[in-house]
Amino acid sequence: MYLNTNRAKNIKNKLRINENLHDAQMKLLKEDINHLNQEFLNIEHKRLKNDNEDLQHEFEHDRQRYLNTIRTQEKQLLLFCAILEKMSNTMQHNCNYGNIDKIIEQARYDEEKKT
Repeated sequence: MYLNTNRAKNIKNKLRINENLHDAQMKLLKEDINHLNQEFLNIEHKRLKNDNEDLQHEFEHDRQRYLNTIRTQEKQLLLFCAILEKMSNTMQHNCNYGNIDKIIEQARYDEEKKT
């Protein structure tokens, strides 16, 4: 009977040891999962931050390009206005093209008629 009791205690102790090992392994696995999740989140955050910075740089580049285009077009418009003003002053006033205000009033731009 003493042997059976010892054997039963040994089996019970082995079960406890196995449970403790299982619990320790589960704890390690959970820690690994948490660590990997945190690492994934850090990588994803860094990727999104880089994407955002890239988009901001691209936006700023496009913005500067548009502003430069606007400045160039404004300069051209001022030049054309100065040319028209100069030409209208040199034309005879009885000529149909001598009155620049009348020309502007009659002028229309139609994209469809453009050839």
